[in-house]
Amino acid sequence: ACSFCDTDFETGTKMSLDEIAAHIRPFAAKWIVWTGGEPTLQLTDEKVAFFKEKGYRQAIETNGTRR
Repeated sequence: ACSFCDTDFETGTKMSLDEIAAHIRPFAAKWIVWTGGEPTLQLTDEKVAFFKEKGYRQAIETNGTRR
């Protein structure tokens, strides 16, 4: 896990943006909250624009410790 993460994740699945969009499409929610320790280390303009184009509103929850 990243040193900024507040949760010790040992497993996970790498997914493309299209795979993520397909996975969340069935849910009624139209908000994405980028979180997970310090999301600005991995959050890119490309990701934000991709989901904005699909009609999602977005927010960032940061732990404020980016170096």
